[in-house]
Amino acid sequence: MANAKKKQEMLPKGSDKEAKRKTNEEVLEEMSTPATKVVTEDSKPVKKTKVLYVTSECLPFCATGGLADVAGSLPKFIAKNDPNIDMSVVLPLYSDVPSMYRDNFTFLGHKNILVGWRQLYLGVFSYKMENVTYYFIDNEYYFKRNGGIYSYYDDGERFAYLSTAVIEMLSMIDYHPDIIHSNDWQSALIPVYLKTR
Repeated sequence: MANAKKKQEMLPKGSDKEAKRKTNEEVLEEMSTPATKVVTEDSKPVKKTKVLYVTSECLPFCATGGLADVAGSLPKFIAKNDPNIDMSVVLPLYSDVPSMYRDNFTFLGHKNILVGWRQLYLGVFSYKMENVTYYFIDNEYYFKRNGGIYSYYDDGERFAYLSTAVIEMLSMIDYHPDIIHSNDWQSALIPVYLKTR
């Protein structure tokens, strides 16, 4: 501690290092200040990086634990603090998503998709909140169940469907993310499907 103080005192006032030093409080304040404009280069707007965050649960729509906490807060934090990132989240449309949100969803469309040897329904809804677009994958056979999100005999099949549906959704709604951020085993097949489909 004493050495650090000596080093600080040894810097001449007005030097470059002195000018560049920021306190912890200043850094934290910068991190919590919402970004207001897109960085520009030669007066041209920089293309936003599109990030799609894939999760099986997300607050405030549905939750069983820590994954929902992070999925509910991290995309919002990024959207608030980086004007060059366009954040979206995709998750299943479970039957217990509160009606206060569900009633305000926008239906984007539907189609049948091939999962294994079967054609299955895929519906897509969207909802915008705090500069984040949320996409909901609708399939009542897999996601309209009473008794929670997980612990069904066909969980492997349900979330293989989710991974397939996310890939199929992209062309269906004409959304092409630069980054797909998969979370946990429920969306682990997405990187494989991106290379093989």
